[in-house]
Amino acid sequence: MAARYGIRPDPDGWTVYDISTDLPAEVNGFIQVGLPADDADDLAELLNRLDNEQSAVVSHCRRRRIMDIRQLAADTSGARGLGAYVRS
Repeated sequence: MAARYGIRPDPDGWTVYDISTDLPAEVNGFIQVGLPADDADDLAELLNRLDNEQSAVVSHCRRRRIMDIRQLAADTSGARGLGAYVRS
């Protein structure tokens, strides 16, 4: 999976930035600029790992929801149809 965050030099050190927006990353309300190189590299790595994990969770939830919808459709495709699940 492509990295979302990268690092680049700035006048006071290094900036961690969002590659897709080209804006500095913000963590807990703090813009991530002027960092030592090692800290910027570690932070970008951490943010990328968290972003990948979040993407995996969202993808899993979407797949699960699709499977649930397909199962519901299969369950309701019998002779009773959806009417069996609706109470008057």
